[in-house]
Order: sequence, then C-alpha cells, then structure tokens
Amino acid sequence: MIKSFQHTNRHVRETGYSICKQIFSISDPQLLESEVAPKFAPNLIFGLDDNWSEVRYSASVATRELLLKAGPYKENYYPFLIQRMVSFFFFDFFNFFLLKK
Repeated sequence: MIKSFQHTNRHVRETGYSICKQIFSISDPQLLESEVAPKFAPNLIFGLDDNWSEVRYSASVATRELLLKAGPYKENYYPFLIQRMVSFFFFDFFNFFLLKK
C-alpha cells in the first residue's frame, strides 16, 4: 500500500491516503504509535506536497486523523509534517487569492 503514495496515477495516490486515514482511525493509540505510524506517517509528506489538490486534501485529512489519534505522541511527527502543512496552506492561499483574475 505504501507504494500507492508515489504512484503515477493521482486517483491511486488519493485512494491510498484515504485508506491510510481509515487505518489511523481504527488503530488503537498504542498500536498506532508502535506499529502503524512509523510505517505510514513519513509517507504523508508526499501527499501534502502533491501537484493535485485532491491528493493534497486526502493526505491532509489522513494527517489530521494521525495527529488526533496520536494524542501525546503527536509531537513526534511535527518535525517532518509541519513544514509540508504550512507550505500546503500558503500554496493554496497564494493560488486562490493572489493569482485569481
């Protein structure tokens, strides 16, 4: 499934992040921290930095679910997620408000 995050087809990437979000939502917090998040969380940055807005949205929803479920462990994911989330916000803000004609 991790291969889907870098697939050439954007629908496959989007679906991969949607499945990732579901995996995060059904995981027990301890299992999430020890088994699930170390495999999936580092790959969220590919989706947060994708060219397609649908993929970025799906990855951001998965990221939100991870941070909500991680509880006290969420700070472990800040170093590699915060930069992508901020650049995602400003990229969309710039495109929507400043390039709109």
